[in-house]
Amino acid sequence: MSGRAAIVGVDTGRFRQAAPEVYFKDMMFESVKRLHAAAGVTEKDVQSIVTTGEDFAEGRAIADEFVPDQVGGILKPNIRLCADSIYGLFTAVMQIQAGLFDLVLVVGYDKPSEAVGHDYLDTRALDPLWQRPFDANPHALAGLEMRRYMESRGVTRRQVSRVVLKSRECGRANPRAVFTERLSLREVDGAPPVALPLRALDVAPWCDGAVSVLLGSAERAKRITPNPVWIKGIGWGSDASSLSWTDADLSRAGYLEVAAKAAYREAGITRPSREIRLAEVDDRYSFKELLHVEALGLSGEGGAAKDLERGRFDRGGALPVNPSGGSLAMGYPRSAAGLVRVIECYLQIRGEAGGAQVDGKVRVAVAAGWNGVPSRSGGVVVLGGDR
Repeated sequence: MSGRAAIVGVDTGRFRQAAPEVYFKDMMFESVKRLHAAAGVTEKDVQSIVTTGEDFAEGRAIADEFVPDQVGGILKPNIRLCADSIYGLFTAVMQIQAGLFDLVLVVGYDKPSEAVGHDYLDTRALDPLWQRPFDANPHALAGLEMRRYMESRGVTRRQVSRVVLKSRECGRANPRAVFTERLSLREVDGAPPVALPLRALDVAPWCDGAVSVLLGSAERAKRITPNPVWIKGIGWGSDASSLSWTDADLSRAGYLEVAAKAAYREAGITRPSREIRLAEVDDRYSFKELLHVEALGLSGEGGAAKDLERGRFDRGGALPVNPSGGSLAMGYPRSAAGLVRVIECYLQIRGEAGGAQVDGKVRVAVAAGWNGVPSRSGGVVVLGGDR
């Protein structure tokens, strides 16, 4: 490994439930422009660009050709990944560690409001011969996983509903959150069914937006900011992704367990539940927050729901989980979601999270992303304020 990588600047974006008046290029351009100004760099200083997104979801082929101009990527290396934006962060980190560049920009964006029929799009991602003919709603896959997790871990419907309430409560203090309406347990429990036990309020609402992160080498980071946030460890993993899931244990997030082990090993984390101060995890579905917390080793198997009820994951708890409100409150910007989780950790470590800021110093935080249904792939990054 040639050198350490650090986050030296971020733009949190401006998320909206729908932004029909804003072109996706404008969203990206405005985010990058704000980031450049905040970090005190220019377009010429950035040496490499990484963006993420799915051509199929965007409705355009070879979508990478529509990206370089608005992010300052003309005549520079541009990498486009069809994956969650947390993978874009990993690519930038490896470019810096390999000694290729010392300043790399990562941009995550999506405009789900422009897609007609998200379920149809996700169904097209299923196996075309054996799975797609069933025309199963992709939420049905999440419903199967939710039921298996709840039954194997002894988790109740009410405990899962408390994830939604916690997220909305945290979101009300976060100016970046879009969905902050107060809810009751009765409303969450009685929301219209999607794929039982999954209900409408268990699903994070779509939103439009773009975010950007600037990473630098150790030497460059020190010249840009006196308090960079260091990338201490990264990891990613996958397990069986199939409607039958013959090789996957639906009661656990095996993909994230693999990713966490790799990230912790690099970061020197041996007791995550004690060494990590804060977590931001993918919560596209409410039960996924509990499942992902357990996969990260922050709670024992079946222990996340009990820790939630005890208040351990609250903003004022011993281990805040998604104090930002997560996607359940901030909205789900599809492929940009993972980078949002990283940015929220960055803000917490620097004490710049505003109303979402937790009490006490955050020295080590972990962010976890997931590619979403029907995949079983995810990534983990450990961040710290001290080298």
